[in-house]
Amino acid sequence: MEKEFIELINTHHGILWKICNVYFYGSSYKEDYYQEILIRLWKAFPNFKGQSAFSTWMYRVALNAAIDILRKLNVRPECVGLIRYQHNRRYKDMYTNLNQSTDFFNNYF
Repeated sequence: MEKEFIELINTHHGILWKICNVYFYGSSYKEDYYQEILIRLWKAFPNFKGQSAFSTWMYRVALNAAIDILRKLNVRPECVGLIRYQHNRRYKDMYTNLNQSTDFFNNYF
């Protein structure tokens, strides 16, 4: 079982690095979190039934582990929704002002 697990992890280790790079970007503890996720995968491995691809199962377990780590650290991801809203609002206001200016020039000339 251990040899099979190591082979599967070596085959799909890119998934783990991707999750670590996305969720722990810029953290000096990224490698520690990688190891924590590996431990979670090892503990959950006996529950892997093979009903899906190993990579799919691994991604889901690793993602849940990363979210749990962030929850324990009390860190929340940065929300960009408001920034996009403000950005879109600025362009909407500029467009409205441009239309009003165009209406003024059309009526004046």
